[in-house]
Amino acid sequence: MPSLVAYTPVGEPTFPIVDVSVADWSLSPGQIADGPPPQISGIELPCPCRCLTVQETDIVWTGHNQWMIVGPLADLSPPATVHAIHKSDARVIFTMPSDIGLSLMSYGSAVDFDPLVFKPGYAAPTKIAHFAGLVWYPPTGNGDINVAVFRSYAESFNHWLGERLHHLKSGELT
Repeated sequence: MPSLVAYTPVGEPTFPIVDVSVADWSLSPGQIADGPPPQISGIELPCPCRCLTVQETDIVWTGHNQWMIVGPLADLSPPATVHAIHKSDARVIFTMPSDIGLSLMSYGSAVDFDPLVFKPGYAAPTKIAHFAGLVWYPPTGNGDINVAVFRSYAESFNHWLGERLHHLKSGELT
């Protein structure tokens, strides 16, 4: 399983290395589902703007008939009806406690990250500041949210998070 750098901006941002695999799955032409999300290899995929956790793997809706797989199941070979692209080297996953993370995300995105609205099991492809990202709140209830950004933006995004965190802790952001 390839390594993927994951940043946790709590206090001062840190840079632990976490082994995790990332893949994008999309239905092949002719397999487009307009009804409920399909099952692939016995796994029911989440509906729009949702995520789920199966076998220690987050499955996150990213668009019509498209999902991002984060965890051990990303290494599986899906059936021929699914296009799979391994993206472990292209994405960085930021993990942060939901109380801090939802506040930080709300300052740079048009998505409503109020905890009464953006609940466990929700996902949102969005722009945060000027960074394209995918935010999801796993339904497992561990209290963390995740943000996936393109690897080439990871350092800048981490800097933006650090600045926002400083302003949040100093009371400049409420």
